[in-house]
Amino acid sequence: MDSITILCIDEYELMLLTMQHMLEYEGWRVEAFRDAAQALKKLESDSRYDVIIVSEKLPGMSGLEVLRRVRELNHRRQTPIVMFASLASEAQARLLGVEAVLQKPHDIRHLTEVVARCLCETTTGNSGEAAASPAHQETSATDPQSTRSCAAAGIKIISAPLKNTTSSCKKTQLRAVRPQLRLL
Repeated sequence: MDSITILCIDEYELMLLTMQHMLEYEGWRVEAFRDAAQALKKLESDSRYDVIIVSEKLPGMSGLEVLRRVRELNHRRQTPIVMFASLASEAQARLLGVEAVLQKPHDIRHLTEVVARCLCETTTGNSGEAAASPAHQETSATDPQSTRSCAAAGIKIISAPLKNTTSSCKKTQLRAVRPQLRLL
C-alpha cells in the first residue's frame, strides 16, 4: 500500500511545522506550503494526496478561493479537505465541500483525529457520501465494514463523544492510535 500523503497550506510557519510534526508522527507523509499559488500548482499535477489541509487566511489568495479552485480540478473533487477557518466562514467552506472545519489555535489538537476520519471514509469509499449524509457519519465509526477497511489501511479507530469542535462529525470522534511501545 502507498503511504498516505497530506498537503498542508498555511501562512504561519509555526502552524505548518506543528501540523507536519503531528501528522508525520502518525506515519503520514506531509508536504507543507506557505504560498497558495505554489500549492495550487502542486495540486494541479498528478501527485497523489489523500487529504488537503488549508487555512482560511493565506497570502495572495484566501483559503476559500483555494477551495474553489481545488474543487474545479476533476482529479481533486473527491479529495477530503480540512479547513482552519473562522465561524463566519464555516458555512461557505461547507458549501465548497470541506469535510471538517477547525478553528485555530485550539482545534489543532483534533487534527490527527479528523484526518484519520477522512482517511477512513475515503478508504471505505464513502467520502462524498459521508459529507452529505449525517446519518452515515453517525454510523461509520461503528460499522464493521468501515472498521475493517480502516484497519486494512493501518488506521485504528476509537469511538468517543466529540467535544468543543466544529468538525463535521458531531457525534463520533475517530482518532488515530499508535501502538504503545514499551521500552525495557
